[in-house]
Amino acid sequence: MSVLALYARRVLKRPFVLLVAIVMPLVLVQGVVLQYHNGTNPSVAVSVTDPVLRGFVTTELKSADIDYSVVSRADRGSTDDAMLAIDGSLEAAAGDAAALRAKVSYGQVSANNVLLATRLNSIASTLGYLADNSDSAAQLRNSLRTFAHTAPAMRAEASVIGNDNATVLVSSFNMIVFVMLLLTMSNILMFVKDKTFTTTQRILIASSSRLGYVAQLVSLFALLAVGEFLVMVAGMRWIFHVPLGLSTGRLAALVGAFVLFNVFAIAFGLLLVTRTTKESVARLLVTAVTLPMAMLGGALWPLSIMPDWMQAVAQVLPTTWVTQLNGALFSGFTPGAWSVARPLLLLAAAGAVALVTLSRVSTEKL
Repeated sequence: MSVLALYARRVLKRPFVLLVAIVMPLVLVQGVVLQYHNGTNPSVAVSVTDPVLRGFVTTELKSADIDYSVVSRADRGSTDDAMLAIDGSLEAAAGDAAALRAKVSYGQVSANNVLLATRLNSIASTLGYLADNSDSAAQLRNSLRTFAHTAPAMRAEASVIGNDNATVLVSSFNMIVFVMLLLTMSNILMFVKDKTFTTTQRILIASSSRLGYVAQLVSLFALLAVGEFLVMVAGMRWIFHVPLGLSTGRLAALVGAFVLFNVFAIAFGLLLVTRTTKESVARLLVTAVTLPMAMLGGALWPLSIMPDWMQAVAQVLPTTWVTQLNGALFSGFTPGAWSVARPLLLLAAAGAVALVTLSRVSTEKL
């Protein structure tokens, strides 16, 4: 049996691998997608006692593509959304806008809620104007109907420059960098056990050369990186329905970056194995490497929110190179050739250095 097939069986038989490789990415991405949806598609609460007035308000919100929920008077205090409350009746409001007793609140303080409250104030003002200029309930009802069916002379539309899904895609694929690093580093513990029980030495004796042994291990983890990427792509397309928006060339560049990153991770992990024979120490080493690389490399949060000195340190981390490439490719703009080639070249160089260093380690330490 080849080294690749032997370790492939051992890796895939570990329940932790399946959990991290399949379940964890989907759960993390679901959180990103939901958070992005809630942040970009906020809703407002509508509490209007009169059905005709409530219909006017909800029609205006629908035309503005604003999600809303209708709440009763008793439930007004239970929502943190921006809210429009109107207690007056259509009959009382005709000719007297003050009878509407309209009140706009923005609930929990946030930029979205304040902006939505401004839009609700506009709807309330329009309703008040129509009420003040109506002599009867019938005339007010007709004015509301006419207004709702009259197209405005000017209409403002919001648009996003670049890829509409850039934020959710970059955040999701950045977290997959963390998942991939965690998965690869956790498999290092398997090699520590092999070292302890001299399994690695026996495999090396049976192998044609140490170079072939390392090459097959690298190939295995490169295939795992491709598999992880395909799981991510399938989840985005068929579960979360978020299009990647990548050309074939950009997709190939991204796959190449993930493969090179995983090759570096396994080579670096094997170097860690040479430093200890104790599994407890190896766990500490894996944690000490995985978390800082993920946090400083932009895999868990954007680099821009970190202090300047941390951003400077992050520039030498392979995780940073991958996350920067994610940002460039998913932006929706045409990235410069160097902004794509640079991360790939750095990842290839880092992997090569790690493999060359590994080749100089004595067999006993492996």
